[in-house]
Amino acid sequence: MKKVLVFAPDSIHSYKFIQMIKDDVDVLLVTDVCERDYGVETIHLKRGLNMIFDIKKIIDKFDPDFIHIHTINRVAPFVFFWGQSHAKMILSAWGSSVLVIPKISWFHKKLAQYCLNKSDVVTVDANIEKYAIHDLVGKDKETRNINFGMIPYITDIKFEDKENIIYSPRSHADIYNIGKVIKSFAKFFKAGHEDWRLVLSGVEHPINTPRYKKLVKELEIENAVTFAGFLSAEQNAEYQAKSKIVVSIPFSDGKSHCLMEALYANNVCFVSDLPSNYEMVSDKVNGFIVDDHELINFATYELIDNDLMKAYNAKKLPEFSYEENAKKFIKLYQ
Repeated sequence: MKKVLVFAPDSIHSYKFIQMIKDDVDVLLVTDVCERDYGVETIHLKRGLNMIFDIKKIIDKFDPDFIHIHTINRVAPFVFFWGQSHAKMILSAWGSSVLVIPKISWFHKKLAQYCLNKSDVVTVDANIEKYAIHDLVGKDKETRNINFGMIPYITDIKFEDKENIIYSPRSHADIYNIGKVIKSFAKFFKAGHEDWRLVLSGVEHPINTPRYKKLVKELEIENAVTFAGFLSAEQNAEYQAKSKIVVSIPFSDGKSHCLMEALYANNVCFVSDLPSNYEMVSDKVNGFIVDDHELINFATYELIDNDLMKAYNAKKLPEFSYEENAKKFIKLYQ
């Protein structure tokens, strides 16, 4: 059995990835925090100067066949530095790794280029990320299009009984533009849609979430807005099942898994004008591409032909298969 050393941040994406591969390879996971049970041996990598040498010790002791790094962060360059002489190096470039980080500064661009150049293979989940990689290090870099797939909870739920719910499954970080979602809902709610409600899930933010709650109060829509907080996979699936609309309007993003789930649930999607979203949403067919400079007109959801939307979504869904994408990840280690 091949030995795979995984460096990944603690997240639902990392959890799904580990579940995809753990039965086929010998996995050791190194992460920043350990707030969930991954079902494999897990090491919590502590911050500080010792982190650099702790990475080397972990690599030397485990002696992996493959080292798989998820996202370009402060850990990644040291993993590549110590690991390249030990194992084949695989990088999964989450959207921000190549769409955001290289644009922060000259230093960050060089950091991204270093990690990409040291990788034997790079996985992406959207074509826009592949094009960004080609711009950074050239078209010769081998890339594989693999996503984390839809969790089984989504595919096991029935979607017949829809309610008048607009569901936002994104965190409250600045990039996800939750303030605009709230203002847009307030306009929609007060224009004759008092039987609708807005559900805001996702990881709350110590600064932004109180601001958003204050905004809801100022707009006098408290009784129509639910701050659901971070939801389990099962709870998220339930909201996807009973909502009619899903909204996701970040400033930057790769191929969003919450949108994959929304397509499966046949929810009308309101998304930001990003290249990765065009790979999933066809304007006025299964959702709407939102203008960055205007409030969202949720009332246009009524223009969607449900039969056409379902037919379009059915053609897109195979590329989001959990099982098929798991096979693609396993193939990397063969």
